[in-house]
Amino acid sequence: MLAANPGGITLDAAQMAGIRFDPDPAFVGNAVFNYAAYDNSGNLSNLAAYTIPVEAAVVLPLSKLEFTARRNGNNIALRW
Repeated sequence: MLAANPGGITLDAAQMAGIRFDPDPAFVGNAVFNYAAYDNSGNLSNLAAYTIPVEAAVVLPLSKLEFTARRNGNNIALRW
């Protein structure tokens, strides 16, 4: 789901399970979004804010940038 300023959206359980947060690689700081939820009786909760702190990417000092990846069931093995 991509929503820069959705204004108001409704998600079912399957959609909620697929939510991802992919900030711009140059972004550093706090990403904040507000949300509210309805209970089974249709009552709206208080507005809540969720903050995701985003730190600068860590650049690893690698001298060799070649590797192979092999799938092993649900895992991937990397060799370099």
